[in-house]
Amino acid sequence: MGRFTSLATAATQTGRTAAPPMLIPVIPASSGPSFSSANSFPSGVNMIQKHIFALAGVVLIAGIVGTSTPSLANCYVIRNTNRAGNLNLSFQWPGPVGSGTPLSAVVLPGQQYPLGGGQWCVNAGSVTVLTSGPGHLRAPNAQLWHGALVFGTGGPTSAPPGTYTVGPP
Repeated sequence: MGRFTSLATAATQTGRTAAPPMLIPVIPASSGPSFSSANSFPSGVNMIQKHIFALAGVVLIAGIVGTSTPSLANCYVIRNTNRAGNLNLSFQWPGPVGSGTPLSAVVLPGQQYPLGGGQWCVNAGSVTVLTSGPGHLRAPNAQLWHGALVFGTGGPTSAPPGTYTVGPP
């Protein structure tokens, strides 16, 4: 079995500033890793280390799943870059809408929709967004956008994800 040493002791021995005391497992070099057919871990690995390995695997898998999800999302921001004049948004949903579904919003100068910040993700179906107010609508690539915006998974007619701005020409 391994023994434990603290970082503070190691720091004192090397003349470095000690970190807050923390225990880390140390496997004696004499035991050396040896695998048995009954266990997939080396014989010098104790139960705590096995749990650490298992937890690291779960964290790795969760990280892979977590980072792949946003690439599938259709997320949008609509920013009002006008110095004066509100931006009015009207949302047209296909079919009936549930309670709490946005039907309209007013975005003040210098503000964005979603009003609380962040992004608005439409991952099922689509929504048509009509804008009215002063200024020109620009797509994420800074090109002028003409007509209504279709956000979501509406196929080739869907607007690309990103930040749309409405502002001076």
